[in-house]
Amino acid sequence: MWQIKEENVEAYEYLMEIPLEKWTVTDRMGELARNFVSEHFTIDNYVATYSGLFSPVGHETYWPSPSFRMRSNEFYHRPNRSRTTRIPNEMDCGPTVYERACGLCRQTGHDRCLCPDRN
Repeated sequence: MWQIKEENVEAYEYLMEIPLEKWTVTDRMGELARNFVSEHFTIDNYVATYSGLFSPVGHETYWPSPSFRMRSNEFYHRPNRSRTTRIPNEMDCGPTVYERACGLCRQTGHDRCLCPDRN
Protein backbone atom coordinates (compact mmCIF):
# COMPACT_ATOMS: atom_id res chain seq x y z
CA MET A 1 0.00 0.00 0.00
CA TRP A 2 2.83 2.39 0.70
CA GLN A 3 3.95 1.98 -2.93
CA ILE A 4 0.56 3.22 -4.11
CA LYS A 5 0.78 6.15 -1.71
CA GLU A 6 4.17 7.15 -3.14
CA GLU A 7 2.87 6.97 -6.72
CA ASN A 8 -0.57 8.53 -6.35
CA VAL A 9 -1.90 10.01 -3.12
CA GLU A 10 -5.45 10.41 -4.47
CA ALA A 11 -5.64 6.73 -5.40
CA TYR A 12 -4.33 5.79 -1.97
CA GLU A 13 -6.97 7.93 -0.23
CA TYR A 14 -9.69 6.40 -2.40
CA LEU A 15 -8.57 2.87 -1.55
CA MET A 16 -8.43 3.71 2.15
CA GLU A 17 -12.14 4.61 2.06
CA ILE A 18 -13.01 1.01 1.10
CA PRO A 19 -13.91 -1.00 4.23
CA LEU A 20 -11.34 -3.57 5.31
CA GLU A 21 -13.98 -6.32 5.20
CA LYS A 22 -14.06 -6.08 1.42
CA TRP A 23 -10.27 -6.22 1.24
CA THR A 24 -10.13 -9.41 3.28
CA VAL A 25 -12.92 -11.12 1.32
CA THR A 26 -11.23 -10.54 -2.02
CA ASP A 27 -7.85 -11.52 -0.55
CA ARG A 28 -9.24 -14.85 0.66
CA MET A 29 -10.84 -15.50 -2.73
CA GLY A 30 -7.53 -15.07 -4.53
CA GLU A 31 -7.99 -15.73 -8.25
CA LEU A 32 -11.76 -16.05 -7.79
CA ALA A 33 -11.96 -12.28 -7.34
CA ARG A 34 -11.56 -12.03 -11.12
CA ASN A 35 -15.02 -13.55 -11.45
CA PHE A 36 -16.51 -10.22 -10.35
CA VAL A 37 -14.93 -8.35 -13.27
CA SER A 38 -16.14 -8.83 -16.83
CA GLU A 39 -13.62 -10.29 -19.26
CA HIS A 40 -14.16 -7.23 -21.47
CA PHE A 41 -12.10 -5.22 -19.00
CA THR A 42 -9.06 -7.47 -18.93
CA ILE A 43 -5.70 -6.19 -20.11
CA ASP A 44 -5.57 -8.80 -22.87
CA ASN A 45 -8.82 -7.57 -24.40
CA TYR A 46 -7.77 -3.95 -23.99
CA VAL A 47 -4.51 -4.60 -25.86
CA ALA A 48 -6.30 -6.62 -28.55
CA THR A 49 -8.76 -3.77 -29.12
CA TYR A 50 -6.08 -1.20 -29.87
CA SER A 51 -3.47 -3.47 -31.49
CA GLY A 52 -4.82 -3.05 -35.03
CA LEU A 53 -4.11 -0.21 -37.44
CA PHE A 54 -6.36 2.81 -37.49
CA SER A 55 -6.88 4.63 -40.77
CA PRO A 56 -7.83 8.27 -40.39
CA VAL A 57 -11.08 9.31 -42.03
CA GLY A 58 -10.39 11.65 -44.93
CA HIS A 59 -12.09 14.95 -45.62
CA GLU A 60 -15.74 14.86 -46.62
CA THR A 61 -14.96 15.95 -50.18
CA TYR A 62 -13.02 12.71 -50.78
CA TRP A 63 -15.90 10.45 -49.76
CA PRO A 64 -17.64 8.54 -52.58
CA SER A 65 -21.15 9.65 -53.48
CA PRO A 66 -23.83 7.26 -52.25
CA SER A 67 -25.62 5.21 -54.90
CA PHE A 68 -28.97 5.49 -53.13
CA ARG A 69 -31.22 8.20 -51.78
CA MET A 70 -31.44 8.37 -48.03
CA ARG A 71 -34.98 8.35 -46.65
CA SER A 72 -35.71 10.14 -43.44
CA ASN A 73 -36.90 8.21 -40.45
CA GLU A 74 -40.68 8.39 -40.31
CA PHE A 75 -40.59 7.92 -36.57
CA TYR A 76 -38.24 10.85 -36.00
CA HIS A 77 -39.90 13.39 -33.75
CA ARG A 78 -38.53 16.90 -33.55
CA PRO A 79 -38.31 18.30 -30.04
CA ASN A 80 -41.30 20.57 -29.49
CA ARG A 81 -43.08 21.97 -26.55
CA SER A 82 -45.48 19.23 -25.60
CA ARG A 83 -49.16 20.02 -25.33
CA THR A 84 -50.58 20.18 -21.87
CA THR A 85 -53.10 17.56 -20.92
CA ARG A 86 -54.23 19.35 -17.79
CA ILE A 87 -57.74 20.79 -17.80
CA PRO A 88 -57.83 24.34 -16.40
CA ASN A 89 -60.07 24.91 -13.39
CA GLU A 90 -61.32 27.96 -11.46
CA MET A 91 -57.97 28.32 -9.70
CA ASP A 92 -56.33 29.07 -13.06
CA CYS A 93 -58.70 31.93 -13.86
CA GLY A 94 -56.95 34.81 -12.11
CA PRO A 95 -57.28 38.56 -12.67
CA THR A 96 -56.75 39.71 -16.23
CA VAL A 97 -53.65 41.59 -17.24
CA TYR A 98 -55.40 44.94 -17.36
CA GLU A 99 -56.65 44.67 -13.79
CA ARG A 100 -53.04 44.51 -12.63
CA ALA A 101 -51.14 47.66 -11.83
CA CYS A 102 -48.74 49.13 -14.39
CA GLY A 103 -45.07 48.59 -13.54
CA LEU A 104 -44.21 52.25 -14.17
CA CYS A 105 -47.06 54.41 -12.84
CA ARG A 106 -48.81 51.80 -10.61
CA GLN A 107 -52.25 52.54 -12.14
CA THR A 108 -54.62 49.88 -13.46
CA GLY A 109 -56.09 49.69 -16.97
CA HIS A 110 -52.86 49.39 -18.96
CA ASP A 111 -49.47 47.77 -18.85
CA ARG A 112 -45.91 49.02 -19.10
CA CYS A 113 -45.88 49.04 -22.93
CA LEU A 114 -49.03 51.17 -23.21
CA CYS A 115 -48.32 53.47 -20.25
CA PRO A 116 -49.08 57.14 -21.03
CA ASP A 117 -46.25 58.23 -18.69
CA ARG A 118 -43.71 56.08 -20.52
CA ASN A 119 -41.98 58.93 -22.37
